[in-house]
Formats: sequence, structure tokens, C-alpha cells
Amino acid sequence: MTRCGECGQSVDQAAHRDTHDPKQCLDCKRNLPIAQFALHPSAGDGRRRSCDRCVQNDREKQAVGRAELRESERKSRNARFRDRGYRWVPCQTPELHTRHRLDLLDPGGQIVDPQTAEDRINQLEHDENPEQWDNYDYPF
Repeated sequence: MTRCGECGQSVDQAAHRDTHDPKQCLDCKRNLPIAQFALHPSAGDGRRRSCDRCVQNDREKQAVGRAELRESERKSRNARFRDRGYRWVPCQTPELHTRHRLDLLDPGGQIVDPQTAEDRINQLEHDENPEQWDNYDYPF
């Protein structure tokens, strides 16, 4: 016999898990039927503490945050390219490029992979100001 962490009732977990029906959502504080809480094997009652709707809302907020972060990182990366003379141009050989429609040209006009360009820029910035990079472990 164990005690429920929420209400203090004695529960025989060998016979069945303690399921409060209705159960209160930790996030929205609504009392909802137990079926609106996803299964969670390590929880005391075998269900999540947040209802399905709150979990979905949280996932959507996280997805928006990740998309905003990716967009911010993309803009920052492209600004670094632009500052160093790189530029994006329409793809010269579309049959070779299945993932994107633009090629990145280095300052000399040669097509270069974005990761290679970023590595070159990191190397240039390291060479220009080595003490700024002392705390980083970049494989140049």
C-alpha cells in the first residue's frame, strides 16, 4: 500500500493505479475526465499531469519558438555571408540541387557549400582576432 501524492488516500498499486476521475490539470486547473490525460508510465496514477489540450498548446508554442530561432539564426548567418562578400544566386544546375533553389557564391564567384563558407569565415575571424576565440574549440 502506498499513499497518493495528491490526496493522501491509500492505494494498492498492485491491484490498480490510483486514478482520480475527474483529474485536475496542472496547467489550466480544470477538472477533466481521466481520458483527457495521456498515459505516462512513470506517473503515480499512470497519466500525465497536464491535459491533452495543454500539452498540445505547449508543443505549438515550442514549435513557434524553434521556428523563430531558426529564422533568426538564418538571418544572422546570411548577414555574416553578406558582410564577407558571399551572395546567394539562383541555382545554376537545378537538376543537381534537390534541396534548395539557390547557390552560394564566394567572393571569387565560385559556388561553395554554406558550411564550407561558414568554416572559412570562422577561420578568417579567428585569424583577425585570435584572443576572441580562445574560449572556443573550433576545428580549423
